[in-house]
Amino acid sequence: MHFYLNFMAVDPPFQGMGLGAAILGATLRRIDEVGMPAYLENSNPRNTPLYERGGFVAQKNILPEDAPPLISMLRKAR
Repeated sequence: MHFYLNFMAVDPPFQGMGLGAAILGATLRRIDEVGMPAYLENSNPRNTPLYERGGFVAQKNILPEDAPPLISMLRKAR
């Protein structure tokens, strides 16, 4: 079992202010309280460093037909 982080976004005028990191950090603290791993699919390679700072590790690229590539990322339980 794991938590699946489905969707996270910051409105473009507010990007680069640390809001995405704050949202992710708050979410991961809750996940860590129950000691579960977390999984997400990253559709924007620019976001990879944010997720890596949160402890996520890229697993593989998913190449859905007629859709942008996705990077599956897993964070072990803490």
